[in-house]
Amino acid sequence: MLFVDVEKWPGHLSWHAFWFIRRTDYPKFKQFRIFPFYNSIEAKSGKASLDSVFPFFSYRRVEKEGLKEKTFLSPLFYSNNIEPVDGGIGYRESSKFYWLGYNSNSSGPGFEKNFSMFPGFLPLLILKSDLNNGIRSNSMMVLPLFYFHKRSLEESDTWFTLLRWGHNTEKKFLIFYH
Repeated sequence: MLFVDVEKWPGHLSWHAFWFIRRTDYPKFKQFRIFPFYNSIEAKSGKASLDSVFPFFSYRRVEKEGLKEKTFLSPLFYSNNIEPVDGGIGYRESSKFYWLGYNSNSSGPGFEKNFSMFPGFLPLLILKSDLNNGIRSNSMMVLPLFYFHKRSLEESDTWFTLLRWGHNTEKKFLIFYH
């Protein structure tokens, strides 16, 4: 009892060794832990799991409502992906964050969105692209130049410090702000 603790009854098994190593097999989940460095837990009632090796990474996987989500987290990188379980047609989303940039994509029937910024911790360049029902729109912003540009089939709009120019379906324009 001082070094090893075991619990056992129908549908349940758990043991501790030296107060920091633990293995559990409960009716709803299984877990193995070496405190504080390693932890692995898995659900029995659904498709979900979490694995972590502190302080290096954590990985999570969840499947529900026809979607599969995978998340990876480390001190230098983050990634999250959502997609249909069977890999077929449907909603998809992906986000990646790292010190030098951030990227996010999502798509589904009739739309697609992309967003990027560099570097990730202090955005100096931001790029955005949208496709919605066949109409594409692009945007770009550059800091510290105070430059912004947005373009689609119907319009164009550009800002550079105190100047703004572009066109839309009604007119062309050039504006100087003072």
